[in-house]
Amino acid sequence: MPSGRFFAERNGRIFLTGNCHPAYRDAPKWDIRYRQAFEWIAPYGRRRINGHNVLLSHYPYQSDHTEAAREMQWRLPDMGEFLLHGHTHSDQIWTSEREIHVGYDAWRRLVPEYEIAAMLEGAMSHVSRSFPNRAQRRCAHGSRPSQC
Repeated sequence: MPSGRFFAERNGRIFLTGNCHPAYRDAPKWDIRYRQAFEWIAPYGRRRINGHNVLLSHYPYQSDHTEAAREMQWRLPDMGEFLLHGHTHSDQIWTSEREIHVGYDAWRRLVPEYEIAAMLEGAMSHVSRSFPNRAQRRCAHGSRPSQC
């Protein structure tokens, strides 16, 4: 993951949910660094993107990067809303029909809100319910991710 300086030098608003693992004993040490780089830090959140309510959480609803799901006490219950999350340490972007992994490990870059809006529109209109991996993914305007 890029350094705090990397994030501080970006244009726009950058949000962080979960402070990664809130139960870790050294979480306060990281909190100081994160607050220098991110506009907003919370364990979870809710935003409206292009008319769609979207939940924000470090954790996906159920999936994990290990065989058994861990840290279930920190996860939001799946009540049918879209969820933007991280945590999986995977390049898989869609982790279910309503879950989008927005972590740096999936995208290798920050994800602009307009791309999330396009993905939500595609999911809502049932046009695109494929679950692309990084190699197959295209940006909202059709070019390869390296050209976004």
